[in-house]
Amino acid sequence: MDHNSYIITATLRRNQLRSELVGRYTCSETIDDKRSETSVHVFIQDGTSVFTKRVYPKVFPQTGIHFFNLPCQTTSWYPRMSCPTHLSQCQPRECNAKERQVNELKCNIPKCDGQDICIPVYYTPTNLQPTKVFFDPQIGFALENPIIPKELTEFTCMSNYTPSQISRIPFDSFDPDYILIHQSSLNVMPDEMLRLSCEIQYGTKVGRKIPNIFWYEDIYNLNLVANETGKPSFNDFTQIYSRNSSITLRGFKAHQIYRFYCVRVSEQGIYSRSVDITCVDKPSLDLEITSSGSDTYIPVSYGSDSSYDITIFTVPRSKIRLDLTRNGVSLENDKRFELKLDSDRENQYYEYTLTIYNITFKDETDIKIVAKSSELERTKTIKPIVTGNPIGQLSFLSNDIKSTIPWRDQYNKNKLNIDSYGIYERESYQIVCTVCHRADIVRPLNVFIHDIQCSIDNCLSDIIDKTCRSSSNPRVLHTTVKNIDSFTTQFISSESEIINDPSIGHQYVCCYEQTGSIMLAKSLTALARKKKKQN
Repeated sequence: MDHNSYIITATLRRNQLRSELVGRYTCSETIDDKRSETSVHVFIQDGTSVFTKRVYPKVFPQTGIHFFNLPCQTTSWYPRMSCPTHLSQCQPRECNAKERQVNELKCNIPKCDGQDICIPVYYTPTNLQPTKVFFDPQIGFALENPIIPKELTEFTCMSNYTPSQISRIPFDSFDPDYILIHQSSLNVMPDEMLRLSCEIQYGTKVGRKIPNIFWYEDIYNLNLVANETGKPSFNDFTQIYSRNSSITLRGFKAHQIYRFYCVRVSEQGIYSRSVDITCVDKPSLDLEITSSGSDTYIPVSYGSDSSYDITIFTVPRSKIRLDLTRNGVSLENDKRFELKLDSDRENQYYEYTLTIYNITFKDETDIKIVAKSSELERTKTIKPIVTGNPIGQLSFLSNDIKSTIPWRDQYNKNKLNIDSYGIYERESYQIVCTVCHRADIVRPLNVFIHDIQCSIDNCLSDIIDKTCRSSSNPRVLHTTVKNIDSFTTQFISSESEIINDPSIGHQYVCCYEQTGSIMLAKSLTALARKKKKQN
């Protein structure tokens, strides 16, 4: 097929030469789905202006490719950003106030015999501390890794030769969701294969030109295993398009740092994100444990819950196994210990939360936490600090039914305000006070149980006023001691108890005395129920 040739000429007339017209002009054509473009950059130096605009478009933290770009486009190519000012080479021009007002650029440029005409340009603020700075009249300044204050609202482009002409660039510290790299900075080993992926999102009203996404091609002579860019997918619920691009690399060299850029190009501008990959020569596994919300272990009250933050960093990337043991016994099946995975970043950085529910004095022992990766193993030990006095629990031991009676009778449909605790009229039982304490407590424990009778109408109010020190006609029960383990001791009444009158309740108060102080460990009121008649 023959195609005719066409020449399109764009003419800029002398009366139309304005600095605002400086820029890159592109002519494009599409033939049989093949697109070709030709670009040209136009300079227009009017002799009075240095920068093409007084106000440039807003920039964001991720503006540009490889560098953060300040679009200080100039009306000509200024060869150097710092110029010689030696009096032997350059002489200032003499201008009166009117001449300086008409053309301050001409008046401020010194006469430099044998030197190129040089107009220095710069930006403010000047304390951004970039690693490198480049200047191109077509794009302005390119800054590598500048430190930009979040409170900054604008940049300025200036020249000492035109002090009255300040070009402003609005800055928005908000990090727009134009592009997202799924991986954070990673550490790899030379034999690892790495896949990086990024994503862009855009709405249905993005414009005629659909945004494009790609990875910057500089891959440091690594082996490019795959480079894939997917088709846009539409979310019916959010009405948002998304598109992904990924590269797979290998061949990393030890002690090298690699930086890769994912770029989005659209009518809204050019935005990029970067990710740093560090190659190390040895495997490592870091395990850190702290109390949730604190850098130190926080004491917890008896019966409350205690949480710990666990962070793990592993090289090479690997799945992690966490084991919890106490005294050599696994806690995997103990429902009071809950281990929850909060985040997993590329099988390298893990965050867990360990929660111990209803903590007791028994938990005030070493709990060993072991993290295992594919290469290494690390162990840390935590020891909860439990505060509070010894805790007592009351229960009943039936002499007729050889088992411990439940605290509450959940099957009684006609409950009184005071539960009967499963005790029946004229049934023989014993009182059991179980005291939970620390293993290093001073023995013998001075525990005693009061038995006070009350009428059913007054039992509720009476128990409120009962303490270990003051009670009306207290009867102290004789008890026998049974050591369950190092943390638990039971005190069982030696004599059996019987409630013959259902209208009379028995209030039991289990008391504990230590270093002269008497504390109330537990108290309850027991009422008897009539047994059902058997036919």
